[in-house]
Amino acid sequence: MKKKILILNDRFPIRNTLINLGDRAMVSGLYRAVEENLGYEIVSGGCKNFPYYDIRRYEKERAGNDVEGVFAKWFDETTEAARQSVNIEKGISDFLDGNILFRNRFFQRIDGKVRDRYSRGLMETFKPYLLRKYHARRFVEMIDSVDCVLFNGTAIVADRFSSYLPAILFECYLAKRLGKKVFTINQTIDIEEPLTAEMVSHVYGSLDLHLTREPFSYDALLRLGVDKEKSISSCDAAFAADYRAADPAPRIPEKEMPGTDAAGLVIRGDRNVDFDTWARIIDHLREARGKKVILAFSCITQDGHVYDELAKRCDIARLSCFYDYTELTRLLEKCDYLISDRYHALIFAIHAATPVIPINPAFNTIKTEGLFRLIDYPVGVLPPVGRETYDQVLRAIQYVEEHGGRLKEILSKASVDLKNKFAEDIREISRKMRDGETAPVPPS
Repeated sequence: MKKKILILNDRFPIRNTLINLGDRAMVSGLYRAVEENLGYEIVSGGCKNFPYYDIRRYEKERAGNDVEGVFAKWFDETTEAARQSVNIEKGISDFLDGNILFRNRFFQRIDGKVRDRYSRGLMETFKPYLLRKYHARRFVEMIDSVDCVLFNGTAIVADRFSSYLPAILFECYLAKRLGKKVFTINQTIDIEEPLTAEMVSHVYGSLDLHLTREPFSYDALLRLGVDKEKSISSCDAAFAADYRAADPAPRIPEKEMPGTDAAGLVIRGDRNVDFDTWARIIDHLREARGKKVILAFSCITQDGHVYDELAKRCDIARLSCFYDYTELTRLLEKCDYLISDRYHALIFAIHAATPVIPINPAFNTIKTEGLFRLIDYPVGVLPPVGRETYDQVLRAIQYVEEHGGRLKEILSKASVDLKNKFAEDIREISRKMRDGETAPVPPS
């Protein structure tokens, strides 16, 4: 019988409608790697199963208690729900799912708008809050039904996401306390604050194996006290995604595809953007380099307004639709190079063997610099775009134009090497599973 693996924070039921193309590629790559390299049957764990276990509640209950005491209390709350309460909440859930009031056109319109913006509908968002005992019981039963658990960490194990972090860590803790082997994968560890550090250190220290997506996060795990033997510096699951389009016919109209002499831009719109300096860079590309500049976006709700602001300042083309990552990668193959502060857009370009000028986004994160630590790439990651970095960007553009052929070779090899590395690293989960069939339960 096939082993079953529960993947936490996988967002699988909505992966094809996720507003962020990086998330789509990452989840698709993770599923593909598990299926091809482990052969396990995958059970989706969804995301945000315990939204009420947030940092405010953790801080309140941490006073006069230790970390284990807080998580142990939550464990008891989750596993000791009375059967009668669970049945009542199940009845309410069934009523909400089947009642005609929630299938009318007005409700569907509102639900659609929420889904378009957050990738989750109203029911999916509020049920875990309103029907806590029922959802907790379902989650426990899900854990009981599998052989092991895999947490898809992404960028959430970071101080800037501290509000959600206790709930995410609790899912891992719960699975471990229920006797499962628990592995983490595909993650950036960006923890400095003492409060978040103690939570991550306590929970991660009890788990069985950790795969980070770049070396800085591997170092962070060691600083948090995680055993070196349980840590692997790996890479992002998006390298394992299938970049062949399901429909062989291109969705991007031919008139929007770049011809010769084209440069691609993907710019984060959810942080402070220096539109004036970006416009100067675009003018330089057009006037001094003779490039057609094409703006694409990899997150529809965060990046869409970037074009509106740039169009007021310079001449720039944009894609007319929000295409999937397979089409975006195909477009990047036809560009001479990409300039971007979007982490996964850079991965798409690496897969396309398109030279890149990588830029750190305008907030504190280690993942972009960590990505290029995996590659012997001579163009360094630049600081966020601003007046003071304009000349640096121009020097990088000149270097990429002069060495484009060599850079394409480097990225083509890196794409294959990283995909193979991820496959080999994920097989370590299977080897860990063979090291005994039951996992030790940490003391409560």
